[in-house]
Amino acid sequence: MPQSRRLLLLFLTALLGISGIVWAAPPAQQVENIASFTTALRADLETLADAQLGTGNRPDNWTSNIDGTTPTYISDLWFDSELLANVVFGVNTRPRGWLGVTVDRAEVIARNTRIDVELTADDVYGFDVRPPSWVGATPLYRCDRIIINIYAILADYLRFSSAIDEGEVGYCVLLERELRDFILIDQALEPVEPEVTDLILAVRGDLERLANEVYGVNNRPQGWVANTDINSPLLITDNYADINTLANDRLGQGNRPDTWVGLITENRTETWRNQRHDLELLANALTAQYGANFEGNRPRGWQDPDPLRACAIEVQDLVAVLEFQFPFLPEDPEQISFDHYNYVGVEEGTDETYCQLLERQSNLFAEAPPLTVEERRVGVAALTFTYEADFSFAYLDVTALEYMGVIPRGTPFRAWYRNYAPSSMMFISGEDFAIYIDRRWTSMPQDVFDRLPTLQGVAPLTFCDALWCNGPGPTPTPTGGALESVFLIATPRVEPTVDPGTILPLDQKVQVNFENVRATYIQDNIQTRTAQVTLELCDTGLVNCEPVINVLDGATNAAKPVISQTNGLNVYEFPYGYTANLIIESATRVSRDLYLSDPTVLR
Repeated sequence: MPQSRRLLLLFLTALLGISGIVWAAPPAQQVENIASFTTALRADLETLADAQLGTGNRPDNWTSNIDGTTPTYISDLWFDSELLANVVFGVNTRPRGWLGVTVDRAEVIARNTRIDVELTADDVYGFDVRPPSWVGATPLYRCDRIIINIYAILADYLRFSSAIDEGEVGYCVLLERELRDFILIDQALEPVEPEVTDLILAVRGDLERLANEVYGVNNRPQGWVANTDINSPLLITDNYADINTLANDRLGQGNRPDTWVGLITENRTETWRNQRHDLELLANALTAQYGANFEGNRPRGWQDPDPLRACAIEVQDLVAVLEFQFPFLPEDPEQISFDHYNYVGVEEGTDETYCQLLERQSNLFAEAPPLTVEERRVGVAALTFTYEADFSFAYLDVTALEYMGVIPRGTPFRAWYRNYAPSSMMFISGEDFAIYIDRRWTSMPQDVFDRLPTLQGVAPLTFCDALWCNGPGPTPTPTGGALESVFLIATPRVEPTVDPGTILPLDQKVQVNFENVRATYIQDNIQTRTAQVTLELCDTGLVNCEPVINVLDGATNAAKPVISQTNGLNVYEFPYGYTANLIIESATRVSRDLYLSDPTVLR
């Protein structure tokens, strides 16, 4: 036996035995029952050895350890698997997909050994051919390592459960599709509409930049579409056509780089990611031919410089999941700390490509994450999703029918789940409440809200025992009750004292608050989440009102257009909810903010 293998065996024996992690509870979906899993693995390993060497014959140094109470039980499984592989494949020769030891966690070593034993069995018996005595394991362990790791992280941390029958033909392909749908749709870990429309147009922009480098400005091969219309329903298909036209012209008809996708799906986010990936691969391939014309590795003005986009789609999936759950930094993979398994860390001077390096590191990270499932759920997650309320309406139900009061500004809470799009409701908890609120009335950014797990399959218990809880009851109207008291607290009111028949300069107008704005709804547009309204600035109680004559939007420093007029009043369009940074003028009054009731808040 090579000296290096002896040293590694001694290392693993000491590591697993001393640390006491051999029988540590594994993540739920890595190995569901490690005792029965390893018993079956030992039985199949012995069966395989009989088939290869003859009944009872074993390689030198074979351990034959069947005692699960010994500290070296799992390392012996791996060791015997390697001895048999030396016989079947040759010393230091292994088939594609062989894993061996990757990290210092017992359940992962057992899992990897099962994968390796199945690869050895494919060579001894034939691909997917097994004797009747074969015990085997779930078909998950015939899938690629990265798919297994994505499955494990999603199952452990995001409650993923596969609906695929284990007897299905093409199980691993179906599982990969199911995992990707979960990542892109259920958890929305990638960009979603309307952002993805801009990203699809950016693909077109970079494709034209690449074509300029290859053919010259305004020169294109025959059949080039050049669709740059963001509103075109054919933009995606035209991007696809021109990417392939360029690839066929410069790489050869039908020749494509490894991991090329070339696929349009019903999911626009997935299709954008596929096209961006293929375009990045094409740019990499053409860099060798046209590198002298490139600044670095991309043309000037390239809109997506992220090297991750050129990596295989499954690598992008795993990175997205790890970024969501952990402090994982793919943009600088050499800086990721692997101190807890540094004996398999990245060596200095490696000649791996960025994507190869990232795939290896993300797999290692997934197999030995820095936090346990419980630590992640209770510890870091609590910090990650802790924000403050901003006079938020509180409800006992996600449909916002059981109103409990207004959470005072600055009240900390922990967010747990979000409702399905386009709802902005989320389930939160605090020291003496567990309720539903609208994200827009909190300090939580939209992108963090999008990262919350959904309420799928979850029915959390709610209660409200804080001093501000005063329900359940109906939601107050926008111009009275709790909402009015909220903004009385938020912004002191100044009563108008000037004759309303006079139109005063702006600096002489009396400032009133949003509760003094009478909004009369003319038309709702739920799709754009806006309403057309007439506005009047009024005295307390919404009396002595003056028509609004001008509205300046501070965000754009431009006047809001008057859409039409009705009953002598201007009609404006505003988004639902609270809008600040405005200058709303009547003859003698001015308001800096506006609130329009959102008809979707009860959805």
